[in-house]
Amino acid sequence: EREYKVLDELYKVKARVPKPLGRSRHVVVTEFIEGIELYRYKEAINPLEILRKILETIRKAYLDVGVVHGDLSEYNVMIQVSNGNEEPYIIDWPQFVEKDHPSAPQLLERDVNYVIKFFKKRYRVDISRELALKYVKGEVDEI
Repeated sequence: EREYKVLDELYKVKARVPKPLGRSRHVVVTEFIEGIELYRYKEAINPLEILRKILETIRKAYLDVGVVHGDLSEYNVMIQVSNGNEEPYIIDWPQFVEKDHPSAPQLLERDVNYVIKFFKKRYRVDISRELALKYVKGEVDEI
């Protein structure tokens, strides 16, 4: 129920998450994302743009919905490619925490660091972790 609710809130603010369709007991049903997991996506067309979109969703989650994913990595991002457009979707939100949770600052920093580190290693996209963190917190408007 908790994951469904947060997905619904995230979807309403146009965060890049699958559209939640329903839930029953411990199962959340979302729209099917025809894509590939980020960790398997070797030949990105525009990795910097993918990274920006991921950080934008982290920002919307934090600022608009008031949550932190808490377990974000290349394993929780799906990439959908259509007509040369790469659209990332952040999945697997059951471990999210509210932004006022005592662990939220550390989890947010870890989420951002994991993503930045992956893009640097895989695609040689190097952006400042500090700037990315300021962006997702709303302290700066651009990366």
